[in-house]
Amino acid sequence: MQAVFNDFRLKIYNKSWQYGMNTNTIRIEVDFSRMKSLNDLGIKTLVDLPENLHKGLELVLNKFDGITYYDETIIKTKLTKPQKKNLPNYRNNNYWLVDLKPNKRFGPKRKLSEIISNNSQNLKEKIRLQFLKSRVINTQLFKNRNRVINTHSSIEVFVIQKRNKVCLVTGEDISMQKDLSHLLSNKGLKHLKKKKSN
Repeated sequence: MQAVFNDFRLKIYNKSWQYGMNTNTIRIEVDFSRMKSLNDLGIKTLVDLPENLHKGLELVLNKFDGITYYDETIIKTKLTKPQKKNLPNYRNNNYWLVDLKPNKRFGPKRKLSEIISNNSQNLKEKIRLQFLKSRVINTQLFKNRNRVINTHSSIEVFVIQKRNKVCLVTGEDISMQKDLSHLLSNKGLKHLKKKKSN
């Protein structure tokens, strides 16, 4: 499953199935297109991640909680007629994205959430509880892959961040320059001087 937003993309999928693993592992990944959300948490580079990991995990959980989903384990025989009538809509992406205006989604979301809470296995809540139970037992930082892995859990949380680019000649950080830059530019040099003087 993938949900795309303005500043980030949230992906949730069965990693066990993807890689043929024996243990059940679900992967929750938040891929930021803009670093503002992480910067606001004090995470500007990978060096900041270990001391702010709990904030990053809270951010992932917050994004996860914001997902509207249809639970395939809904027990239809327990539903009222109006609830049964609305199920095809709740299951349809176009209903949420095209048919309903954003300011009209709250009521149907609440009704669907109530159906899921009372008449299904509530898989999202089970994933959420497992996440809360096992998220920060032991972590390792893999510098070469820019990711954090919770090694004692069936849930992995990946926080992806662009690597700092460095000038091929000077070795200075040029991450503030255009993506295709390989050398420190005059503008980049002025930026570094200004940054060092502060």
